[in-house]
Amino acid sequence: MIEKIINNYHLVIFEDKSELSIKVSDYISERIKIILNAKDRFQFCVCGGSTPKNVYNFLSKKELNWAKVDIFLGDERCVNPNSDDSNTLMINNSLLNNFGSEADFYNIFSNEKINEDISIELLVKELKKKCEGNPPSFDFTLL
Repeated sequence: MIEKIINNYHLVIFEDKSELSIKVSDYISERIKIILNAKDRFQFCVCGGSTPKNVYNFLSKKELNWAKVDIFLGDERCVNPNSDDSNTLMINNSLLNNFGSEADFYNIFSNEKINEDISIELLVKELKKKCEGNPPSFDFTLL
């Protein structure tokens, strides 16, 4: 790991994707612990795609108070949640394994009969119930 400060930006450069994934999962784990010491639940907005999958695999193996973690997917394709193109499927197969299986995950598209408008409306209702602020905000967002 190499650290540099350039124009007041603190840059951390990792040896490889595995080292990056471990360090990011460690960082998120610490944030979950800190926030749960201050409030009852932790709202976590996750991104899809292949890049964060290893982070989620490492994070799912950490012994945290997962029962108090709400996970929201910040991006999803309008596809069947069981499709290989679905970020929901990737989250289910990585972050929601091991200890992470105790977290509450809020699907955007929860069944094969996808209605984008209804799905978005249901998600917004859930966000307003679970997250603080107007508009609702997350404790941590991974982009």
